[in-house]
Amino acid sequence: MFYLSLLIAKLVNVLIVKLRLGAGYTWPGYIAYSLYPNILNAFKKRYSIKYIFVTGTNGKTTTSKLITHILTKESYRVISNKSGANLINGIVSALLLETGFLKKKSLDFCVLEVDELTLPDLLSKIEPKALVLLNLSRDQLDRYGEVDTVLEKWIGALRQKRNFSLVMDSTQNEFHKIPDYFLGPVFYFDGDVSILEKTNLIGDYNAKNLNAAITVCGLFGIGKERCVNALSDFSVAYGRGEEIDYAGKKFRIFLAKNPSSFNNNLHLLSEESLEYDSLLFVLNDEVRDGRDISWIYDIDPQLLNNVCKGKNIFVTGTRQLEMCTRLVYAGVSSQLIKNDFSLKEIIDTSASMEAVSKTVILPNYSAMLEVRKILTGKEIL
Repeated sequence: MFYLSLLIAKLVNVLIVKLRLGAGYTWPGYIAYSLYPNILNAFKKRYSIKYIFVTGTNGKTTTSKLITHILTKESYRVISNKSGANLINGIVSALLLETGFLKKKSLDFCVLEVDELTLPDLLSKIEPKALVLLNLSRDQLDRYGEVDTVLEKWIGALRQKRNFSLVMDSTQNEFHKIPDYFLGPVFYFDGDVSILEKTNLIGDYNAKNLNAAITVCGLFGIGKERCVNALSDFSVAYGRGEEIDYAGKKFRIFLAKNPSSFNNNLHLLSEESLEYDSLLFVLNDEVRDGRDISWIYDIDPQLLNNVCKGKNIFVTGTRQLEMCTRLVYAGVSSQLIKNDFSLKEIIDTSASMEAVSKTVILPNYSAMLEVRKILTGKEIL
């Protein structure tokens, strides 16, 4: 049954890519998992591999990529769900698409970013060597509920576990009670920026992602200096600060999918070293974003107003009118806001303006994929 599911997953992936129906990182896993619900256990038995799970509200993709990059530079063979598909379907896809038919590929590590609500289910199927808990904040309230709801699910999944290492943010007050239930070793990281300054990552919030990755790699004998050296050519994850040339202009994308990530990006934009002359806000309400967009009123109004001063302001997305209203409540004049329901038209308008050379885009998740599709021709990879 394993090989049948594997074959079907690969065929589905090829079909999706050839027909340009998407990136092909979700449906192969969905179909394979539906056919063979025990497929994760079968994969675990097939390979002797060290699993590293990374979860939290923000920073999963970047931290997972940092860990993968360092391990790869250390000559380990690593697979990961690099597309960011972090539900069970995406995780199954990532594992199967890296698997061959004729012989077992020699693998050392599997680094997986894991959706917050998916973690308990995944832990019941596979125990990792290390689990990283980055943070918890309000996000997709219609799906997750409040932070306490997710935390209690984590604690339930970790209760009496002892066979792996837990790596946690020491500044997250909500995490302080977790060691009362988890019986294995616990390691901590914080927001110290001393190592961040030695890399090409920007934003103090990335210091925690970096410190988490270095703490994890340290568990496998890779010291800080070797980690920093390995990151000399590290590039940011898609949509997390990447800069793209389009129509002769520069566009920089900062994923802003909840109050915490939005405020982090606004702090970054407040720094004088980051130059831009236009801002494009893109707010959607697809299922993968969360239908409830009331979280935009948890964005710091003063920061929001400050980053808009003296800039060209563009707004689009399925909930563009709510975003325009939020900007006005933050003190941005409605006369300065240009909005349009067509994302491509508003991007092209920005690119066509002589006064505009660099536009910063703040999209939520589905909006980020749409932006990348226009700017690069592909949503993810």
